[in-house]
Amino acid sequence: MSTVSKRRTVPAGPARVWSVLADFGALAEWTTAVDHSCLLTELDRGPGTARRVQVGPQTLVEEVTVWVENEELSYSITGLPAFIGGITNTWTLSPLGSSTVVTLTTRIEARRRPVAHALAGVVVRVLARASDTMLDGLVDHLDTKGGTR
Repeated sequence: MSTVSKRRTVPAGPARVWSVLADFGALAEWTTAVDHSCLLTELDRGPGTARRVQVGPQTLVEEVTVWVENEELSYSITGLPAFIGGITNTWTLSPLGSSTVVTLTTRIEARRRPVAHALAGVVVRVLARASDTMLDGLVDHLDTKGGTR
């Protein structure tokens, strides 16, 4: 397993940050890492909610596995190369005065082959850059848009 965590302090309380993350189908509205996103399920909150994410030519499906309002959002990601056994992103919100420390942790499970483990290391570095972009987009969205659409 490969893991990378990125963190930002956001000048907004957890409820305001959560309102952006919880609008699960609207990812493309606040990060430049994504070209398009939309819900795939009638369910729009909680475990089982799924969205389609378009990143260049790559189409991903992300399904919520953990949903703890104002605290944690975790989802599995499918649609990446076959040597990857599974990817999970987890957003964790921790209050800090009137701000929130937002941590985005990506976990990659590689298939049980040596080459898969080596390639997973490359993928985790690429996803770390994507995490930075997503966190920067979240901060910018909350600063400039007040967390609203």
